[in-house]
Amino acid sequence: FWCMVTALLGFLSLVFVEAQPLRELGYGGTIATLSALLAAYCVYPPFLLWVRRPRTAPASRLPQALPPTFIAGGLLLAALATGWGARELNTDPSLLEYFGRDSEVRQALEGVDPHGGSNPLNIAVRRKDGQPLDNDESYKQLWRLQRALLADPAVGTVLSLPVLMAEADRSFWASLLPWNWLLDALSHPKYERVARGFISADRKQGLFMLRMNEGVREERRTEVIARLQRIVERQGFDPVMVGGIYALQGRLADLVERS
Repeated sequence: FWCMVTALLGFLSLVFVEAQPLRELGYGGTIATLSALLAAYCVYPPFLLWVRRPRTAPASRLPQALPPTFIAGGLLLAALATGWGARELNTDPSLLEYFGRDSEVRQALEGVDPHGGSNPLNIAVRRKDGQPLDNDESYKQLWRLQRALLADPAVGTVLSLPVLMAEADRSFWASLLPWNWLLDALSHPKYERVARGFISADRKQGLFMLRMNEGVREERRTEVIARLQRIVERQGFDPVMVGGIYALQGRLADLVERS
């Protein structure tokens, strides 16, 4: 009882913080703690009394009458009905829903999201044949992957190595350099080693930085990520790693749903 009281006080303290997600955690934790106390002292006792009379116990210590079975049955049906309603909960809400409708953060996200996405997702890829990414063939394959990812309705924008190289290639002198030479130049301190943020040291893995649309998303984040991984594989690459806030939120949402 006292452990639950201290937990209740801890959750109540979060109700007064400024961060909306922490306030939501405080509300949810308070409701869960009160529900646990209610179950422990109101729901559980009828089930403890609803037992068969042990033969070895002294008759004087046994209750004279057992409570009606319909009490425990009614509580069980009520719990099942509540659980059925819980299936309708949105356990993977949009990023926008984490903030109040009148908050500045919500308004800023609503302005950005339709014009290129708002939630970051990173995908590291490598060619299935293990070849490096600093040649013309890899450049063409990376461009095909770039366009395939952009065609997905859940993706807002994609920043990747081929986009960086194409921007550098707009210069006349840069267009005369081979692919690997241009990549060496963009890895130089003179250009703040910008290429190193998109390709590994052995040049066999490349990074795609995506901004995901949240305002119109209807699927779960993990379903979207699985679809993007299939797109990567169809374009001749292996998705080595997937990370970012979008992936973390999707993972947590699945854990919440299973819980």
